[in-house]
Amino acid sequence: MSPIVTAILVASNLGLIFLLMTVPLGLRTVRLTRLVAMDRQRLWQALWPLGSDAGWSGEILSAEAPDGEGVARITLSWEGRDGKPIERKSRFEDVVEGSRFSMRVIEDTALDASFWKDFREPPNSFRKATARG
Repeated sequence: MSPIVTAILVASNLGLIFLLMTVPLGLRTVRLTRLVAMDRQRLWQALWPLGSDAGWSGEILSAEAPDGEGVARITLSWEGRDGKPIERKSRFEDVVEGSRFSMRVIEDTALDASFWKDFREPPNSFRKATARG
């Protein structure tokens, strides 16, 4: 194969790789469903970031809602660039106590706001399981 053909093939492959890495291919949605046999209120307290058992995994150090407008400040156990725990300001929407909530990050001490602008955590819902016979 001639050097010109080889150079064209290498350049086109590198160009294709560059395009695939830089062009956004759309939003991704990941859904996960689990059936958990436990008290619904206890599960809500563990998964709701402002719940009494929200720190069960060690990820959430503290969470407080300074205002009644659905915004909360959550401190995570992960360290940011400054060596301090990451603090996130999150907005909760579609909240039905003991049933479901949706969350989006407004502000974060580790990542720029542009990273979070399109991020939406899908609604977490807690449905009552029914027995199938």
